[in-house]
Amino acid sequence: IQDQYLYGADLLVAPVIEAGAAARQIYLPQGAWRHLWSGADHAPGWHTCAAPIGAPPVFYRPASPFAALFASIAEDFAP
Repeated sequence: IQDQYLYGADLLVAPVIEAGAAARQIYLPQGAWRHLWSGADHAPGWHTCAAPIGAPPVFYRPASPFAALFASIAEDFAP
């Protein structure tokens, strides 16, 4: 997938690259994933994710040693 990336093993970012888009398709690799902004858990596979301006699709692994840090980002920068 050319337009989303893993930052390390535990953080997935899927920037919106289409002008005017408010949602996008993302693919989550194997394992459990948590949506950074909503805190909702997602299974691996394809998902349609809301992507309003200021809140691009970002997911992290809840079992990550950095999970508390990732969750604090959402608290500090919630759109």
